Amino acid sequence: MQGSKLFMVVLLGLLSISGQAQRKLPTITAENPSPGRDTAHEPDQDAHQDLFRELEIKRAEGTYKQNIERAKESAQLSIELRDTYAQQKALNPAELKKLARLEKLTRQLRSAAGGGDDDEQLKDPPNNMQCALERMADLATELRTAVEKTPRQVVSVSLIIQANELLELISLARSFNK
Repeated sequence: MQGSKLFMVVLLGLLSISGQAQRKLPTITAENPSPGRDTAHEPDQDAHQDLFRELEIKRAEGTYKQNIERAKESAQLSIELRDTYAQQKALNPAELKKLARLEKLTRQLRSAAGGGDDDEQLKDPPNNMQCALERMADLATELRTAVEKTPRQVVSVSLIIQANELLELISLARSFNK
């Protein structure tokens, strides 16, 4: 009984596959660029394109707002790290998590600005943790201001350079903490 049911299911499957294979697909030629449609302008196509453009603009605006929030958060984190280190003269595990979050946010900002990995060394690197964190806080605040002032359609080289410098400072701060 079950064998015959299984046989019927397999047979129906094979028949449907062979039926699909025998259908003739429309061919696209230079004379007929879209088979099954006339070449006249379709009003629905304009509406779809307009809707697509609106959605793309909204997505870009949303990404821009996210970048502004990332920049604000990175500035806040760097200030908190500087102040905590000034009081405790050490970074505890909670501050190290903030440092990792700051690095992630900075990488996202750099990527959104059109930048990539940069192996350029830091000019005049700070020689201790306090100086590194102070410079980091100042730079993150400058980065926040640059992100807020830069239009969303612009690739800012100065923003990328600041993000790279901030990433170098974060790496330096990690090395001081070891």
